[in-house]
Parts: sequence; structure tokens; C-alpha cells
Amino acid sequence: MLVAASQYTKAETFLNTCSNEEIKLTAEMYEIAPKHKKETLVNVPMTQAQLAQKMIEAEEARIMQERGTAFHTLSEWGKERFTSMDLTELRIHAKYAKVDTTYKTFRLRTIAKTRQQLIQALLYETNYSECF
Repeated sequence: MLVAASQYTKAETFLNTCSNEEIKLTAEMYEIAPKHKKETLVNVPMTQAQLAQKMIEAEEARIMQERGTAFHTLSEWGKERFTSMDLTELRIHAKYAKVDTTYKTFRLRTIAKTRQQLIQALLYETNYSECF
């Protein structure tokens, strides 16, 4: 069912005068989801193993910078020291060594649609020919 542009304008004017609750109920009636999924970039705390590895890499980089050669790296004892620490100790050492304890990753989140997104869905994404 094709709808003329003037009818869209009338419908848009009508929907803009409706309250948020009325728009949500109308969207539910036409089976338009009030929420949508969106991937967002979030900071996630590192696990104990990830943080220990990051601390080992930071310590090796510090040693190489101080000594000026790649032949002097962190000893096995030094690596064992970081891997045997619990997460709280690692975070404290990371704070003083200025090592970031989080990493960025994309997470799928469910976010409520805004009023304008619901109006757009009612105007342009709804197939009214199936409703009548």
C-alpha cells in the first residue's frame, strides 16, 4: 500500500503530538521492537593472567631501555614473581608502573530506542498493507 507524501506529513504531525507512552504502545501494536542492539566500545578490566603478562612485558621494556640492549631481559625468577601475585597486588604494581589495567573491546548492548527512532520506524519501516 503506497502512501502519499502529504499523508506521511499528516502522520508525522500526529505522532509528534502523541505522548511517549502512546508512541510506545503504537509501536508495540505494529510489532516494532522498543529496543535495539548496538555494539559499543567499552573498557574491560584485565584478568589476572592478562595483567601479569602485561606487567612482564612492561618490566622487560623498562630493563631494555635502562641497559640499552635486547640481551638483558627479565629473568625466570622475575617472571615467576609477577605470575605468582594475586590480582590485587598486580593492580597495585601496575598503578605504580603506569600500566593500564583495562583493555577496550566491543560489547553488544541492548539500548532503548529514542522517541524519534520510534516515530521514524512507525512512519517508514512499518508495512501498513499487512495491517488492513
